[in-house]
Amino acid sequence: MATMFDDMMNGLDEVDAFLAEAASQTPEDQQQLIQEPVTRSPNPATSEPKHNIMEFCGLGAEIWEGIDAQDYVNRERASWDS
Repeated sequence: MATMFDDMMNGLDEVDAFLAEAASQTPEDQQQLIQEPVTRSPNPATSEPKHNIMEFCGLGAEIWEGIDAQDYVNRERASWDS
């Protein structure tokens, strides 16, 4: 049974093989290989965001009800020294 480590190592082997093949290409072909993933992936600057960060404003606020923020921070910092 393959582990996540095995999968990662197999992926690295594929990358190494790709890089070795790319090294034997002409500079023009190497430039095209570099450009290919860029042209295939969506441009974050032009694609519509899935969510606006402001949608998360107040999310989970009920968890902090009745808790003094400064007291919480002081207790957390004190726990670092323990």
